[in-house]
Amino acid sequence: MTKNYEIVIYDGICILCNYFIQFILKKDKKAHFKVTNLQSDFTKTKYPEILNVDSVAVILENGKIGLEQTGFTLTNNRTQCSNFRDEELISSVYLPEMQNLICRLTGAKAAYHYGFLVRTEKPIQYF
Repeated sequence: MTKNYEIVIYDGICILCNYFIQFILKKDKKAHFKVTNLQSDFTKTKYPEILNVDSVAVILENGKIGLEQTGFTLTNNRTQCSNFRDEELISSVYLPEMQNLICRLTGAKAAYHYGFLVRTEKPIQYF
């Protein structure tokens, strides 16, 4: 029997991780994701090899741990976004590119974003 969901394991102590999980659960209308925290008995017994993950890990439908057990990966991906000060361009080009990249790298069926932050040397002069 093949499961039809992916498990997201997150740091239950991390406030940002908790907000991230709440965001996922609100957006996940088809219940594609199941969530548990790194501190749970489930994680300790079923996936002890990821107990050193700092933030979030995804267990794929095939039971493998996404992104080589780290929750993060470094990849080379050229963007078509030509201006990172243009919010419309970021929303229409860059964010969909990143969602597609995450799905491709993890094998996930969906990826969600919950906003973005542009960092510059002089934030006051951003707009």
